Order: sequence, then C-alpha cells, then structure tokens
Amino acid sequence: MSDALMEVASLSKVFQGRRGADLHAVADLDLSVYAGEALGLVGESGCGKSTTARLLARLLSATSGSIKFEGRDISKIGRRAMRPLRRDVQMIFQDPYSSLNPRRTVGEIIRTPLRILRPELDERSAVAQIIERVGLAPEQVDRYPHQFSGGQAQRIGIARALVTRPRLLIADEPVSALDVSVQAQIINMMSELQREFGLSYVFIAHDLAVVRQLCTRIAVMYLGRIIEIGARESVYQAPAHPYTSALLSAAPLPHPATERARQRVVLQGDPPSPAAPPPGCAFSPRCFKAQGRCFTDRPRLEPAGGRLVACHYPSTGAGS
Repeated sequence: MSDALMEVASLSKVFQGRRGADLHAVADLDLSVYAGEALGLVGESGCGKSTTARLLARLLSATSGSIKFEGRDISKIGRRAMRPLRRDVQMIFQDPYSSLNPRRTVGEIIRTPLRILRPELDERSAVAQIIERVGLAPEQVDRYPHQFSGGQAQRIGIARALVTRPRLLIADEPVSALDVSVQAQIINMMSELQREFGLSYVFIAHDLAVVRQLCTRIAVMYLGRIIEIGARESVYQAPAHPYTSALLSAAPLPHPATERARQRVVLQGDPPSPAAPPPGCAFSPRCFKAQGRCFTDRPRLEPAGGRLVACHYPSTGAGS
C-alpha cells in the first residue's frame, strides 16, 4: 500500500457540557488513510463517528492532536490557508436536503465551490460533466433541491463534492436515510467513481453490510476511540475485539438457515457517557470477557491477529 494521504495522531475533541462537565467526543484517535483506499468507520450511534468526520474535514477544530494531509499538518491552520486544501478534501453529508441550499438551483449549488476553489476550470463544461456522471439529466440543473427524491438529492451532494476534483471524500452516513434499493445504486456509483477518479474515501456508516461492500479496510469505534482496525475480510471473518464481535452478530444475515445457526453476542446495558468515561477499557462495563485489569488499565491499540486491537484479551481465531 502507498504512503498515507492523511495521517491522524492523538486527535481529541472535547465539548464543554452543561454544569461544566466535559464531553469527550473523540479521544486520542490514531488513523491513516491511504491513497486510493476506502476506509470504513463503524460503530453505534453517539460513538463519535460524525464528530471525527467533521474534524477530518476541518469543519470542527480539534482540542488536541494533529491531522496531516500529504505530510502537512492542517489541524491548526486558519481559514485562508485551508481554502486551497478544500478542493482536495470534500465531504458528503447524511441528509442531502439539509446540506443543499433550498433557494439555489442545482446548477448554482454545484457551480459555487467550482468558482471559489477551481476558477481555472471551464465552469459550464465541468458542471455538465459531473451532472452526467452522477446520473442526473442536463435539464435538471435549473431545478431546486425539493423537486428531487432523496437518492437524487444525494447525487447532487456527491456532484457538488466531486466538481472540485478532490483526492479525499469523507462520507458521513451518505446512504442511511435512503431505502435499500437506492442505497445499492449510490454505493455502486461511489465505487465506480472511486476507480474513475482515483479517490480515497473515509466512509462512515452503522450498516455493516454497506461498509463491507465498499471498503477495503475497517475501523471500529467505541466511545470516541478506535478499538479495532484491519483489512475488511479479517475483521469480518475473525473479529478480535469483543465489541466488534457483538456488532457483527447483531447484523442480519441474508440466509435464514445461517441466521438461525449462528451464536449471537448480546450486550448488556448502555454505552457509558462520554462525559464520564470509565477509568479502564471503555467497553469493560458491557464486555463478556472483562477481567480485573480491564476495569483499571486502558488498553492501547496494538497488533493482534493481523490487525490493530485495543483489548487486553483479544480473540486470535476460532475458539478463542
């Protein structure tokens, strides 16, 4: 695999909560995104995935840590210095309607980032090409977002992100609000666009089937931390962290016989509050493998079973 396009080190985001309580949305995140790859980021709602997406896109400022894009630390640079990088790092949002200006036509929505970030490109030609590439008709450029279905609106959002010819796309649950048939169309299109434009993806989702279809590497997040990261098939076929096992066992299988035969991992209780994380492993209050040190010592993300795992007692294969 080639050198990292983006490198994240010890990235944290703390929000000031009510009554002075700090909310640790993202904690000591270490992550690399390589050129041409699709990295999937999965986890329960509230685990910090969307905050991570906004940190990587510099829509939020980090409390601490660094974000390097092609070797340059962009975590603390100002808006003016960040502008040239906006064309290389773009974001697709979960709700296309809320991310599109309802008072502007599709053509205006797509042309705006082009005028700001790529003024050297022929505007009319670039808009026409990207409209066609995402499966919209040329005459639709004069319509408004409310005149489109959810799937079509998300295609507009993708066109807006791609028109600047970025190198990295951060997609924050881009298909979760769509029905299953439209999800498949959007995922297939994104896979084709990745090959065609040489894109890298950070693809955030809670649907493990969607992530498996598109991504080559999987990072599992829990309470603001990465607890397992590795190649897609190794993570899906032999999860090393107990939380990853629980996530996979909760995902439905397409064949009823296989569904009936498998053993489910049922978690007890709710995730701890990010305003008051446990002193040891964040997963220890719900973990079926937790032992003494799990409640006092926070595990580091270390090599285990061909991937990185933050667990004192990771699974190493069948029967572990």
